Amino acid sequence: MEANKFYKIVLIVLVVINATTLYYVFLGSNNQDPKHKLADYFEHELMLNNHQKEQLENLIYIHRTEQEQLRIENRKAHDDYFSLLKANQTDSILIANKLNKILEIKRKEELSTFNHFKQIRAICNASQKQKFDTIILEATKMLAPKPPRR
Repeated sequence: MEANKFYKIVLIVLVVINATTLYYVFLGSNNQDPKHKLADYFEHELMLNNHQKEQLENLIYIHRTEQEQLRIENRKAHDDYFSLLKANQTDSILIANKLNKILEIKRKEELSTFNHFKQIRAICNASQKQKFDTIILEATKMLAPKPPRR
């Protein structure tokens, strides 16, 4: 009788764990790419028509391609920069040059993002541009890195 009660409790616990896991896998975790959320946000808030949605998707593809290339350059520049640590003596001019390369890539990333939003604004009609101007700061916050969890 005791063993039977024990097995029932174990079975109930396992069912609850399984149900919880299934919930988080299919419904609970919102792992959507923030950039997709941002595109959806623009489509919804600006009430884009189908042609504008196609243009937006094309602009997003171009921007992501540019950003990916810049991320590759950034990783290489950081590798070059930190590889200077291997030397016993490093030239301060060489360090400054490597750091300037990283900063130049960062400048290109920021300019690329600015131009991307400028192009999105350009596909909008007059009323959508007014709405764009009111939501752009909120939209850019969606791209900001999340603070670390404690």
